[in-house]
Amino acid sequence: MNEVSFSRAVKEVKFGAWTLDPKRQTISDGEVTRELEPLLFKILCYLIINDEQIITRQDLVDDVWCQKYVDDNAINRAMSELRKVLKSERQKGLVVKTHYRKGYSFFLKAEVVYQDSLNNTSQDLSGFSSSMSNESNSIKTENSHTALKYGLSIICSFAVIFALYMITSHYEPLGNQKEQPVVVKSSFNEELLSWEPGRYLSTHLSPNENLLAYLFLPNEKEKAMLVIKNLTSNTEKKVAFQGAELFPLGWSFDSSKLFYRLMKDDKCEVWLVDSVIESTNKHLFECEKTLTIGAGVDEEHFVYTKRNYRGKDGLSALVSLNYKTGEEFQLTSPSLNTRGDIFLHYEPFLKKIFFQRWQLDSVQLYMTDLEGSNHEMLLESASPFYSINYISKDNTLMWFNSQSNTLHSYSLTKREIIKEINVESENMFAFSEVLSPKEVVVTSYPYKHSIYSYNLIENTLKPFVVNNGLPSNGVRGDKKTIFIQRNGRYNSINYIIDGQSTSHEIVRKENFIRGIRYSKLLDELLVRTQKNITLYSKERNVIEDFTVDGTILSSEFLLNGDLGYVVFNKELSQNNAFVYSLELKKSRKLPVSDIVWFDQLDDDTYLMLSSKDKLQYFDIKQGKVVKEITLNYSGRKHLIAIAKSKVFYSDGTSIFELQDSGFEKITSFTDKSIKELNYDEFSEGLVLSTNEVINNHLVSLKLQQRQPL
Repeated sequence: MNEVSFSRAVKEVKFGAWTLDPKRQTISDGEVTRELEPLLFKILCYLIINDEQIITRQDLVDDVWCQKYVDDNAINRAMSELRKVLKSERQKGLVVKTHYRKGYSFFLKAEVVYQDSLNNTSQDLSGFSSSMSNESNSIKTENSHTALKYGLSIICSFAVIFALYMITSHYEPLGNQKEQPVVVKSSFNEELLSWEPGRYLSTHLSPNENLLAYLFLPNEKEKAMLVIKNLTSNTEKKVAFQGAELFPLGWSFDSSKLFYRLMKDDKCEVWLVDSVIESTNKHLFECEKTLTIGAGVDEEHFVYTKRNYRGKDGLSALVSLNYKTGEEFQLTSPSLNTRGDIFLHYEPFLKKIFFQRWQLDSVQLYMTDLEGSNHEMLLESASPFYSINYISKDNTLMWFNSQSNTLHSYSLTKREIIKEINVESENMFAFSEVLSPKEVVVTSYPYKHSIYSYNLIENTLKPFVVNNGLPSNGVRGDKKTIFIQRNGRYNSINYIIDGQSTSHEIVRKENFIRGIRYSKLLDELLVRTQKNITLYSKERNVIEDFTVDGTILSSEFLLNGDLGYVVFNKELSQNNAFVYSLELKKSRKLPVSDIVWFDQLDDDTYLMLSSKDKLQYFDIKQGKVVKEITLNYSGRKHLIAIAKSKVFYSDGTSIFELQDSGFEKITSFTDKSIKELNYDEFSEGLVLSTNEVINNHLVSLKLQQRQPL
């Protein structure tokens, strides 16, 4: 594998008229400064570092895309975009050379300039990638090309996140394993670890597995406290500040200290507290309110998930912060066509960082080092991870899937899942920390899922479905509420007739149901899975069914009964919008890109939501976008509903109506968060699918007996 990017010792790289700033991922020619897309930045660094060789397409697939297959069109498009970016009034000559039927090479001579504090010299990159040494030789010959090559590395609201985790499908590895894992079922003893009534949230296990930090909100209290529990002695240390909101972030590498977030008077700070009972709290640095997870990897660096990456809601990257100097160094560079990277675990024994990358159609488990080099994808899953732990005795990673109550073991030696233990329990669990192959600490499920009707005239809320299992994606039919029901290893679509409490099943699917819609005009139900759209009649007969090449991100009934849907094509790394004609039985592609959702506003206009958090008005007759509105940063999923040419929007806590002057707030909620927003054609109101936090327990699950399935 060739090196991909520069170490943090590199201050800048000069070539032609351009100066590359690896930290900011920008190029400047003195007049123009351009921020590079993550993919283009990686390709440019890769070509510069390996400038003495021809880079083949397969090299790009293996080392830059890090995938088994990438469509040639995606590579062609990326190289074309890179060439455009590298042209300016000052740099008109060739930068990247194409070798016919061979590949690409970097044409210019590059000069590396190092940070003054590390090295006051600059170095020509000629011959830079010609050789590689082992670590010991690298240390002894620090100024040699070989050592420099070795030193290169890739610079590449918690309730909302966990609720999303819980409504995804059960864990399912994607791709082929060498061997099928051993699957067993087991009974566990459930032991309460705390009897105090309240809400137990956001658990963090220390690296030495002796301490558990969590957030606890006692009954009738407005602010939660931070608790550090010694799992051996059962003693507790509680941290609280009057008028402040605390939130645990993660542990230091030696388990001696806990990092936590303190918010008060709109100020956000990160503090450090010793794990011993009698200790002091130490202020470290100012922070963003979106900071929710990280870990101390040495005496001065804190690795964490940085949200609002590149100004995009919901996109995040991993960053290493020196909290003594304030200098940040980016460890990962996720594509804008993903949901980004989330920190999971730092393992001091391996000196490795584990994180998950949320693709639009899957979640990938990655491992990297403290420099962010040698990113290795270990596993691709249909559902995300809450936490993982490393078991040194077996060289395995373990995690607990709270939806399916399954304990998974992944061998770092074999690079595959080797065991799955199904826990026999009727209870639902949430946050989880694996102590050993025989014990897991969990919280019982802390949320109530409900579906409400919001009357736009009277501004009142009426419950339709209250905590009936895990209801989501509520829509209204004629005198009934239709919703998706999560049932562990399968999904079903159910309905409840108004005034009744009994749930009736319409259809059951093993595939994860991603969304439903109901058309009053057609009296039909639309069901969307990852790659399939199915229409059901009121008699529950299938009247339309088609599969797409890619992942369906959204789907809607349009005004004339046709279907509008958006597909993410992983190989091309792009989103495409389509209109499916029920009469012609075929789809036509719309001339737009980077769209994640659209619906029909009126006869002449489609309303679209772009991946860059903009509402776009698409003129159907002109075939182009004629107006854009930038949405405010939310940190949550943007929710939009169209109601007879009126546009309603929710950021998860409030509902707004779009007026000529902007968004006008209709209502806000403090006791619930809005997960889905739909229009009720029958009552002409809104349908809200919500989550509310409720009391739960902190529980230890101890393995009793196992038997193969």
